[in-house]
Amino acid sequence: MKKTLVVALIFLTSPIFNLVHAQDYTPESLLVTLFTDGKALIEYRLSTDVTVPTITVPMFGSTFEQLTVVDEGNSLLDNRVEDGSLVIDTFGASGVFITYTTSDLVSKSGRLWTFVMNASIDASVRLPSDSVIIGLNQIPNSIKTSDNQYVLIMPAGSTEISYVIGSLGTKEHANLAISTAERAITDYESKGIVVNDAKSKLDEAKKAFGEGKYADAERLANEAKSIADSINDSAGNASKVLSEAGKTIGESRDKGFDVTDAEQLHTQAEEEYANGNYDEALNLAELAKTAALDTRNVQSGFDQMSIIAIVAASAAGAAGAAAYMRSRKKTSMESMLVSEPVVKEKRIIDINKIFTEKPYLRDDDKEAINYIAEKGGEVFESEIRERFNLPKTTVWRLVKRLEREEIVEVKKAGGQNLIRIREEFTRPDQNGV
Repeated sequence: MKKTLVVALIFLTSPIFNLVHAQDYTPESLLVTLFTDGKALIEYRLSTDVTVPTITVPMFGSTFEQLTVVDEGNSLLDNRVEDGSLVIDTFGASGVFITYTTSDLVSKSGRLWTFVMNASIDASVRLPSDSVIIGLNQIPNSIKTSDNQYVLIMPAGSTEISYVIGSLGTKEHANLAISTAERAITDYESKGIVVNDAKSKLDEAKKAFGEGKYADAERLANEAKSIADSINDSAGNASKVLSEAGKTIGESRDKGFDVTDAEQLHTQAEEEYANGNYDEALNLAELAKTAALDTRNVQSGFDQMSIIAIVAASAAGAAGAAAYMRSRKKTSMESMLVSEPVVKEKRIIDINKIFTEKPYLRDDDKEAINYIAEKGGEVFESEIRERFNLPKTTVWRLVKRLEREEIVEVKKAGGQNLIRIREEFTRPDQNGV
C-alpha cells in the first residue's frame, strides 16, 4: 500500500522538512541482469534520510519499462520521471528499492553485444546464459559463474563489457565475423576514414583463421569491427566540430577580428584529421572555435575601453585625445588587461568530499584538483600547464573532464580561463575566508 496522506502532512508541517541535508540517500547495491534480447533489468537499493520527504535519483538509461519503487516494508512509493531522473516521495522511508528494465544500456553489432554504464558504486553485472566475454574496459573486482552465467563485480565508474552469446570457435562463425569486419572497414575507407588499427586487428583475425584457431579469429574479428565503428564515430564528431570551427573563424574574420591563433589551431586540427588522429583533431578544433569566440569578446571589450577613454580625453580637450591616440598605438591588448589584475578569491576546499563522491577520477585529475585546492580553489588554466608541464590541449581535455563531473566551473577573467572549484565543495566552516 502507498504511504498515507497523513504521513505526508506530518512531514510537510514538521520543522525537519526545511532542514538542509548534505546527503539525501546513499546507494547500497546495484545489480544489472542482461537478457538475450538486449534488455537490462536494474535492481537498485538505497538507504535514505528519514527526514527528507523527496529524493531525486539519476536513472540508468533514458527509457524505462516495468518501473517499481518500494520502501523497506515493500510498500509502493509515489514517483515520477523528470529529465532522466527519478523523483521519489519517500515520506520517512529509511530504504528504497528501485527496479525497472531498459534497452538503452546494450548495443549489438553482428554477434557482438556491448554493455555500457556509468555508476557511482560497484555494480554486479549478470550476463546472459552461454555468454563469452570478448572485452572489458577495466578489471573486475571479481568474476563468478552461476547457472552457466557470468556475474562480474565491476568497480565504480565507467563500465564497458563486450560479449557474444553462444559458443565461439566454429569455422562458420569466425568466417562470418571476418566478413562483417571487412565490409565495415572497406565502407569506412571509401569515405576517406583512416582505420589502420582496425585493419591490423583484422589481419590478426585472418592469421588466426588460417591457423585453424577459429575462436581467436572470431574474437579478433569482432574487436576489429568494434575498433572500426569507434574510429568512424570519432571521425564524424571531429569533422562536425572542424566545420563549426571554420565557420566561426570565418565570421570573426569578416567582422575584422584577429583570428591568427584560431586559424593556426584549425590548421593543426585539419592535419591531425588527415593523419587519422580524430580525437586530437576534435580537441584542436574545439580550441580553435573557442579561440575565435574569445577573440571577439576580448577585442570587443578592448574597443569599448578605447571609446570610453577617447570620449573622456575629448572632454578634456583635443590635445588630450591626440595624446591618448598616440599612446594607444604603443599599448598592446595584453598590457591593458594586465593593468587591472584579477584578484582571486581564497577558499577552503573539501578535497575528501570530492574524492568520496567521485572515487573513479583519474590520477592526473586528482593531482590537478589538489593543486587548485592548494591555491585557494581557483587558478588560471595557464598555471596548470606550467605546474605540470603539460601541452595546452592536454590541459584543455583535463579541464573539460572536471567540468563534466561538475567539480569545476570555467570563467573568463582578464582574458584568461579561470578554473574554479564549485561552491558545493567549499568547506562550510570557513567563515568567509
